[in-house]
Amino acid sequence: MENVIENCMNLKDVTDLKMPKILEDITFKFARTIYPDMATSCLLGAVLTLVGFAISHKRIKFDEYDDGRNIRNFNIFTINFAPSGVGKDKLYKDICNKILKYIFDFMKEKVEKHIEELKQKIIVDAEKINSSVEKRRYIKEETAKIRNIEHIVSNGTPEGIYQDAKAITGMNIGGMLVSINELGAYISENDDTKNQLLNILYEAFDGDIKSKSIKTSNRDENLSNIVVNALLYGDPNYFREKRVSQLIELMMNNGLARRSFVTFQEHEVLSIKEDVIMEFKHYKNAYYLADKLSKELFEIFNKIPNGAIYKLPETISTSIFLPYVNKIKIKYNSTENHMLRKVIKSKELKALLLSTLCASLNHPDKLIIEKEDFEQGISITEFLSKDFIKFYNYMYDRNDSYGKFFEFLTKNLGKTFTKTELVNNHYKDFGMKREEFRKKHIWDNAIAILKEIAGMKGYELSIDINNGYKIKLLATLKAEKLSDDFKPIDEIIK
Repeated sequence: MENVIENCMNLKDVTDLKMPKILEDITFKFARTIYPDMATSCLLGAVLTLVGFAISHKRIKFDEYDDGRNIRNFNIFTINFAPSGVGKDKLYKDICNKILKYIFDFMKEKVEKHIEELKQKIIVDAEKINSSVEKRRYIKEETAKIRNIEHIVSNGTPEGIYQDAKAITGMNIGGMLVSINELGAYISENDDTKNQLLNILYEAFDGDIKSKSIKTSNRDENLSNIVVNALLYGDPNYFREKRVSQLIELMMNNGLARRSFVTFQEHEVLSIKEDVIMEFKHYKNAYYLADKLSKELFEIFNKIPNGAIYKLPETISTSIFLPYVNKIKIKYNSTENHMLRKVIKSKELKALLLSTLCASLNHPDKLIIEKEDFEQGISITEFLSKDFIKFYNYMYDRNDSYGKFFEFLTKNLGKTFTKTELVNNHYKDFGMKREEFRKKHIWDNAIAILKEIAGMKGYELSIDINNGYKIKLLATLKAEKLSDDFKPIDEIIK
């Protein structure tokens, strides 16, 4: 990557990063030049997801054992947390409009042809009707039922996603991308429809979309083997005040975080270029280059057979994949935090998925996952997986109610508190309302999050429910040492 790392902010972060040349060129020669202030992980996460979505139109798959026992569609989910102003929305539009232009034009033609074929079939079927009036009515009513196929769904509804996915299944090509451009605002509304959509994404990762039961009509069939990708955006600063528990429940409980790459940038650092003339030329050349890269990507896309199955040979499995799985297991066993354990475990599937994408980009019509493909898949997986821990720490280091609660317990290490004592006497210390704090689901959620924070920082939250409800925080050998400028909770809240 020597030819492109000069545009990167953190050279040490990318010098060992391996990926297919076309993906490397799109990420660094185009996107990095236009968006110098975005973290490399966030930049790559967005590019990888959008390019992966475009390639998934061919419904590519991997065969893990090279014998048909475990064949799975390729897809990719990414949650991109970056501050406002770094260009998340503009990058999305640039990749779609500049880099994926020819693939999108191709898919538009496929959709138009498919819809025309459906209309022609209706006309043919109508010939069986003798009455001209009934024939015209049939054609009109059946034609109105044809849904215009949209492969990108932005901030959609569960029913809309189901109907779009159902329409796509009628084609022999095509995938779907669910895009939410401000996840924080989206989940903060606590709308049932939006919560249902997030649950649908959880299941859609594995290719399943369930129909909604409607009392007034027959239930549609559940969909399976659907190719769904997701790119969700959010400003991390939004979660300092807006329904933090909603995000935590999303990330921790329904498994969406484990299925997704989580990329994270806390602050925007503006780059300054002294040679503004040269900078202008680089910027201008990047857009000229975009059309060339778009054509190259389309040529690769055209060479991929529809429904291509990339097989993982035994030699690659035993020499690269399985040793990597063992490393994952070692890391898993040495990690105490249960959420991080799940994320670590998810890297096995993510590496398989990305190695499939790399194979399709490196040698589209050679349906084998080669050594280089898997090494690239592992490299990208490891690079992007680092951000989850950063985001996790960020979420739990904030000065919110849970942070204050944990800080209070660290100041009182080893001291036992009853639930009644905490709820009635200390609720103000945590910035909570007593009426809310005493509710079972609020208390249970707080305890669950405290256990996560404690495990992450090397403490143990001891809970005794045999005689009332009592808790105390204990330090382990891994406990973080309090900083020299640590302030007691009573000083902080004055």
